[in-house]
Amino acid sequence: SRLLKKSLDRRQAAIAMLDSAAEDDTETATLDLTHQEIDDALVVRVAESLLSKSRLGELLLAVNKIGPVGASKLAVALGSNALASLTHLDLGYNLLGNQGAAAIANSLRGTAGLTELGLEGNQLGPRLPDALQGLTQLRSLRLRNNALTSVPIPMLSMLRQLDLEENTPELAEFLSEFLLDEEAEAAKRKHCREGLRLVTLAWTAYGVLDMPLARRYCEQA
Repeated sequence: SRLLKKSLDRRQAAIAMLDSAAEDDTETATLDLTHQEIDDALVVRVAESLLSKSRLGELLLAVNKIGPVGASKLAVALGSNALASLTHLDLGYNLLGNQGAAAIANSLRGTAGLTELGLEGNQLGPRLPDALQGLTQLRSLRLRNNALTSVPIPMLSMLRQLDLEENTPELAEFLSEFLLDEEAEAAKRKHCREGLRLVTLAWTAYGVLDMPLARRYCEQA
């Protein structure tokens, strides 16, 4: 059928791209294998290719068929010192599940330069894999279109960009409660700062023996 032919064509294109990249191993800055029918078998070729790409900054593997088994194979390469320059990894819209995402996250702990990770559409949930909390170097994490019901509170403040759209109603409720709590805490901090300011002014007035002014500041505090 036409669909099968297109699938095979994309797979062959991925193999050709890997062969071509292998000829220029150390200089490859971006390896884009998006939507290339890469499954758990073919990802072994990808993993082998990565071991010689010391300057790779971006690895784009979105919209493929990489599952937990393939993720564990890919994790071996990601965890090696060969990819120290990696800053962006896109694994969106694969079949990782929590197990595969955890394997990837564990392998990336030592990749200090990694700032952007895409894991949208990977059947994650209901809880986020604990291993992702260890990626404190991240600044952007994409988790939309999964089945999450909550995320660890530290992650909400750790990241500059966290995409959680199109998850569950439970997650939307969780985030709404978190934002309300944050607003309440912000109001408390503002009140405390104002109180400290008034106490400081009161002490200043007391120091110059302006007792009525000192009393007024104390009453306001």
